[in-house]
Amino acid sequence: MGPYVALAEEWCERMIADSPQWSADRWRRIAAIHGIELVEETTRATAPRRKETEKKENAA
Repeated sequence: MGPYVALAEEWCERMIADSPQWSADRWRRIAAIHGIELVEETTRATAPRRKETEKKENAA
């Protein structure tokens, strides 16, 4: 796929980091508008990054 994929991923990560994060209150208000009940998370799980997953698959 070439170096362009890595550049695109870096750009996306920068855009996400620069974007404003919604507060819990904002999420609650949006949920109320749409009639959704939000459940508090005790721990937040993160998905493995693509590069880490590819390394594990290639090692197997």
